[in-house]
Amino acid sequence: RVAEFHFHCQQVAESFSAAMGGGASAERGAGSAPVLPQAPAAAESANKLTFDRCWEELDGKMGNDFDAGIGPVQSVSAWLGVAPPANHPTYKSLHSNFPGSLPGQVVLRRCIAATRQYGLTPENTIYGQSTCPDEINNEAGDLASIMQEHWGECFPMGGIGGAPYVGQTGFMAFSHHVPEDGHVLVLFGPHVAISATGEIGKYKRIGQAKESTACGAVLAAYNACCAGPVEADDPLDMQQNWLKQK
Repeated sequence: RVAEFHFHCQQVAESFSAAMGGGASAERGAGSAPVLPQAPAAAESANKLTFDRCWEELDGKMGNDFDAGIGPVQSVSAWLGVAPPANHPTYKSLHSNFPGSLPGQVVLRRCIAATRQYGLTPENTIYGQSTCPDEINNEAGDLASIMQEHWGECFPMGGIGGAPYVGQTGFMAFSHHVPEDGHVLVLFGPHVAISATGEIGKYKRIGQAKESTACGAVLAAYNACCAGPVEADDPLDMQQNWLKQK
């Protein structure tokens, strides 16, 4: 059973490494299997009880998190706790509405792998970010946070809804900060929450008793457009006006 599971781990590790952008390939010889921790010998009676108990816990976790109908990246991500398990309402809503969604850690590794061939490194690249200033986009461990941790100092470009409101002037200033013979990398786009019950656009924020909308600005603009003609521009709400117009 140990050998069988060890072989399964090798297969999953190979698939996960490829999905992550091949980052682990350099850590092993060409054509060889990834180096994995060796399981304790079953003959060691002193450790047998602990070893069997670990297997029972592992089997239970795998049974809950793994699903033969989904890919290895999603399965392993759920097992590692960086994505919801396949039997969770959030997972089902996420992948039914946004097929192919990946955890931020996977996106970062794929970004590094994809840009490596063009010579991008944290030392020769300036990183810009056009995402909504919503605090849930900047929590530790989220994509925006780990991108900054890897690529270094960030030039913020986005306003509510994630649009690059800095405009031509802001982007010109950004481009003047590029290292000599260096590169520009920009993360951009809106965000949307999924609640624990699988509802799109809802999120229970820390310290609040009820769920609120996310992205609140985009959803408010959408609802305003659905309600009828968009009102005249408000000079005190220019970013929201732009969302409504678009």
